[in-house]
Amino acid sequence: DSGHDLTAACREAPRWEWLEFEAFSMEFLLHAKIENYGAAAPVKNIPGALNDARPSHRRLDIIGILIVAIVPWIFFTCLYWMMTMRFHFTYPVATWGLVGLAALMCLWLHVLSRNHHTGWWFHFLAFAMTLALIVAVGFGDANFWFYSQPYYVINDLNSYVNVDPSKILQRGSQYMDAGRMYFSQTAMVDTSRAIGFKSGDVYCVAPIVLSEKRVLPSYDFWAVGKNCCNGLTPDFRCGEYRNPRAKSGLRMMSELDRRLYRLAVMKASSAYDLVAAHPLFFFWVEDPVVEANTYRDTAWANLVVGIMAHFAAHTVMVASAATYYNRKGREM
Repeated sequence: DSGHDLTAACREAPRWEWLEFEAFSMEFLLHAKIENYGAAAPVKNIPGALNDARPSHRRLDIIGILIVAIVPWIFFTCLYWMMTMRFHFTYPVATWGLVGLAALMCLWLHVLSRNHHTGWWFHFLAFAMTLALIVAVGFGDANFWFYSQPYYVINDLNSYVNVDPSKILQRGSQYMDAGRMYFSQTAMVDTSRAIGFKSGDVYCVAPIVLSEKRVLPSYDFWAVGKNCCNGLTPDFRCGEYRNPRAKSGLRMMSELDRRLYRLAVMKASSAYDLVAAHPLFFFWVEDPVVEANTYRDTAWANLVVGIMAHFAAHTVMVASAATYYNRKGREM
């Protein structure tokens, strides 16, 4: 019979021809089964189907690279600006509320990045956004407290002119809201009554008077500075102490430093038998407006440098990550 003849022929056929026949039969059956269900036909070359379905290397996702290159930098710029500028000074609660929302957004990105269907760039985006948040808030807050906040506070305070430290009626309690003080033309820093208080740094103080020989009922105006005296003998080299045109004071605004300067005044009161009922602390300068603007200019300079530095560092990170994942995809 024909069936008997086919069986005999198969038995007499070489081994490799039999294996080739089996492969053809399986491909035919698989093709027919999938077409019956309305699916597309499989890849014809069965032995190489897996290799053909998988790309030789992963192509770089251009859109993903643009997202990870631009979005974290914009995110950093907005946060750094918000933490440094007047918005932080005027709306501190809203500022930290927005920081909290930004942190929640970063956490949400990390949760989504655990999805195995997301690309490499999504994992990198979550990391870059979190890093931008930490750096922007940390450096922005420091820039605010060291430079922006003193500038805004001084500008919001009053300015007084022709202040005579020797007059009984012109006491420190009357100038608690002073930001810039313009003393009379005969005012000077009494370096013979200078002293320092050491607490890590040396906090130097010297009374502002009209004459070194004249005794005042209360020494309420003090020129101050850090590490500009030896702290033991009358020695004061702070601010523009050598400038004969310096007759003004810029208010010292640091709350922590104010406590230490007050201790220095207490030390001077004991050493020189002085009375300081309401001491106010000033940096001895010629033009307090220029000095105040220095705070603002420094804050802006730090902001610009920080944004540019982040852009440069972030660009290097994105390029390195893209190169690494592209090379890794080629090896797979």
